[in-house]
Amino acid sequence: RPAARDMTGGMPVNEAMLRGLYRGDYRGLEFASPLVYTPIATPVNMMGLPTPTSNDDVTQAALNEITQKMAESIHRLNRAYLLLGTAWMWPRFDSSAYDLVWESIPDSVVSDILIDISSGRPGVLLTDEQIALSTGENKIINVQRKRRFEAARVRTQWLGQRPEGVDDNDAVNVAGVLPIDFAHDADEGEIRGVPALSRIIRDLKDYHDTDFRVSEILTKFLPKQIQTAADPGKWRGENGLATDADLYNYDLAGCDFILNRKDDETTFEHLPSEATSAHEKALERKYWKIIEGSGVPEIFWGISLSGNHADGDNQMQKGVQYVDSLRAETAPSYERLYASSLRLMSIARGVNYKPFTMGWKNLESISAEVKSKIFLGFAQAVSSLAGSATLRPEQLYTLWTLNYPESKPGTFEEFAAGMEAMAKHKQLLGLDYFSGLEDAQGKEPKKPAAKEGESEGDDE
Repeated sequence: RPAARDMTGGMPVNEAMLRGLYRGDYRGLEFASPLVYTPIATPVNMMGLPTPTSNDDVTQAALNEITQKMAESIHRLNRAYLLLGTAWMWPRFDSSAYDLVWESIPDSVVSDILIDISSGRPGVLLTDEQIALSTGENKIINVQRKRRFEAARVRTQWLGQRPEGVDDNDAVNVAGVLPIDFAHDADEGEIRGVPALSRIIRDLKDYHDTDFRVSEILTKFLPKQIQTAADPGKWRGENGLATDADLYNYDLAGCDFILNRKDDETTFEHLPSEATSAHEKALERKYWKIIEGSGVPEIFWGISLSGNHADGDNQMQKGVQYVDSLRAETAPSYERLYASSLRLMSIARGVNYKPFTMGWKNLESISAEVKSKIFLGFAQAVSSLAGSATLRPEQLYTLWTLNYPESKPGTFEEFAAGMEAMAKHKQLLGLDYFSGLEDAQGKEPKKPAAKEGESEGDDE
């Protein structure tokens, strides 16, 4: 019997919700937003940059040039891939700027994916987007752009309030590729992926609702003053509350002095701790369910590496394996992206570039500029872990050796001295790697002095 199979490419996710959840401005999930920043941002920073290598010096220089130029685009691409589940990047050559361009195409605008049933890969990609444009002071127009991407051609059609000088276009697809898909955790045969937070969205909503309710209770319930007076009128007069207006405007929190005569008594009613204890227990239970159900290692949730819930070394190993899995999953897409970029540069420059090997941890062949950007991402990831997970310098050393085993960091003392020196470089934003790092006793670790004669270039 034939079984049903969907080869339409799937539907895009709710991009507005996921981006709003990450940024903290999506209504109904604001109280859950602080939970999701670290498990997205830290792995993305730790992924670093792809490091394709070639035996040909000219090709290697071109690969380094692409990586350096597109470093920020790669960072945003990795974040969209992890947060939204699917990201698209289309390489093209901008003739006006005479430069290579990577155009990011939101998954939400990809309306249809026409699959080649023989290869199982997209044969045609259709996009449909409504764009708001400012054309003058307080003047906004809405234009609709529909594009059809094929391996040979790209057709663009404009509808609605067309801007001046913009016409329909049918151009050769010089790169020869469709927008390249980066899909997270996609099953075999699937084009679109799954967001890293997809399994826990419902729990994040519950966390928000519970935390919001606690805040609402604490905000709305104000301490109450219960006043017993033998002569209420006289008590009001002696306490400056002679009129009803004075009593209405009485500020309990700002009252510094209360005059009571014999048999007068003042007591206060506060919110009992039991009023929110059930909510707080529910939040704790939901918090651990979110972490355990997400599939993201605990180390990326800002949890202390020492304690009952995680062993530091084991968690770091899981963290590195998780980042490696993200690199491996995106490697084929990056290989197509770099190959098509080299094709465009070859046509524009008249240079015949040689084959290359895709990689992520090849620090030997890449340029110093690319290497510094990789170290910057690692520094930002470590800064987050050090501030929230009490990462010790020894654990930082282990994390580096696991993540970049080919870098030959030397002994821990040599590594610590080099990291401290690197932290002073402007290219690393002045980050102090030992800020917030604590040893097992909670004491400030001793910073090894840099070796005499050590140069700034000794970053490995």
